Amino acid sequence: MKRQLLALPRVLLYDPNEEHGPLDVRRPRLRQRSLFEHIAAWFASGGRPPETKDREERQFFRLVEGFDDFLDVAELAEGYTVAIDEAHDVWVSHRTRLDRLVHTVRHREQSWYLISHRLAWCPASIQSQLDKLVVFRMNFAPDLDTLRRDWGIEPDRIRNLAVGQFVEIEL
Repeated sequence: MKRQLLALPRVLLYDPNEEHGPLDVRRPRLRQRSLFEHIAAWFASGGRPPETKDREERQFFRLVEGFDDFLDVAELAEGYTVAIDEAHDVWVSHRTRLDRLVHTVRHREQSWYLISHRLAWCPASIQSQLDKLVVFRMNFAPDLDTLRRDWGIEPDRIRNLAVGQFVEIEL
């Protein structure tokens, strides 16, 4: 997954466990709320951040706290890939807003990556919008049952993957 995100030119990443730092080649993690508010203002005005205004370089913004601020920016960021790591931690607390944003990504020309190790907790309303499922090895029975029930994927196919291996399923 990290390789896929690294290859993308315009990414907004919520990284609460600070696992994706090496992807952010231009700047340290964004912790200061005021800085993220400035980024939101740039997007709201239809512009790009000043340091990339006249160049086609990679635009990568990573936030490690303040999920509501992150969603504010994601709602404005046209043409970006929005990635949420540990998505299972926010599905319940932000369900209504996530549903709305995921169901309207086409209006903002966005792609979304919802990265989670708890597939069984992913709301059906979000599962219904998936184009692709990337599955790494898992052993937790409720997650394997979800794969079998909702996508017809045999659990042994996933349970027997080596560490780092994955299966991509076009839906």
